[in-house]
Amino acid sequence: MRNAAVAELTELAREDRRVVLLTADLGFGVLDNFARELPDQFVNVGVTEQAMIGVATGMAEAGLRPYCYTIATFAVIRPFEFIRNGPVAHRLPVRIIGVGAGTDYSYDGMTHYALEDLALARSQPGLTVYSPVTDDDTRALVREGHGQSGVAYFRLSRRGSTTPSRDVRTEDAQDADVVVFALGVAQQRAHLIAQTISDLGHSTSVLSVLRFDDRTGDDLARHLVRTRVCLTVEDHYEKGGLGSAVAEVIATSGVGVPLLMDAVTSLPVGALGSADYVEAKLHRPVEELAHQAVSLLKLRSPE
Repeated sequence: MRNAAVAELTELAREDRRVVLLTADLGFGVLDNFARELPDQFVNVGVTEQAMIGVATGMAEAGLRPYCYTIATFAVIRPFEFIRNGPVAHRLPVRIIGVGAGTDYSYDGMTHYALEDLALARSQPGLTVYSPVTDDDTRALVREGHGQSGVAYFRLSRRGSTTPSRDVRTEDAQDADVVVFALGVAQQRAHLIAQTISDLGHSTSVLSVLRFDDRTGDDLARHLVRTRVCLTVEDHYEKGGLGSAVAEVIATSGVGVPLLMDAVTSLPVGALGSADYVEAKLHRPVEELAHQAVSLLKLRSPE
C-alpha cells in the first residue's frame, strides 16, 4: 500500500512541480526512486516530525504541495499541535502519509500502534482522512486527495487487502439484516464476521469507509436506514474511531439502529507479536461478535 501511494505520488510530482515529498528519516527503499528521479522535490528533514509539519506548512503557504511521509504514530500523534496550528488553522494543502495503521507494526508494540490517530484527525474541521483498503484504492485516493483543498491524512497499512473494497460512498444502499462498516484493511476481518452471520441465516453487507469528510455522515445514514443492525470493525480504539462516527450519525439522524463495535478497548501494553496474535489479544472472537449481532436482530422485528 505504501509502495502504491508513493508510485502515484511520483506520477503526480512529474505532472505538478509544486509537489514536494518530505520524510522524517523513514521510508528507505520505498522512497528511493522518487528521491533519485526528483531530487529537487524531495527533502529528508531528519527525525523531527514536528518540524516536518512546520516546514510543510511554510511550503504550502508559499504555493507548493507538500506531502509528509512517516510512520502513522509519528505522522499525527507526535506533531498534532503543529498540524492543528499550522495547515488546519490556515487551511493549507498539506498532505500527511502515515504508514502502519492500527497495530500494523505488530512486533514493535505500543509505541508504533496508531490506535488514536483517526480520533485526533476527525476532531479537526477541514481535515479529510483517507483510509484505503487495497493498492488500487490507495492510488485513486492519493490522486483524489491531491485535487482537494485543505489538509488530508492518508491512513495506510503496509500491505493492502487482496479483496476489493465496496465504497460506502459509491455503493447503492441495499436491504440487509446486518450492515458491516469496515475501516481500512480491517475489511478482511469484517468479511469473516459477516460470513459467520450469513452462516447463521441472516443477510449481510460489508462496506468500507474510505473517507472521513463533511459528506461521510450522509454516506453512512443512507445505508443505515436499510438495515436492522450495524456492526463496525476497526483496528483503532473504540472511542473516536469509526464506531464513534457511526454512533454520532445514529444519534443525530434519528436512525434507530442498534450498533455493535469491534474495536480496541484495552491499553495494548505487552500486546506484541504476529498480526494474528495481536488481533486475538485485542479483539473479541469472530464467532462471539457474530452471535451478538444475531442476538440484537432477535430484539428487532422486521419492518
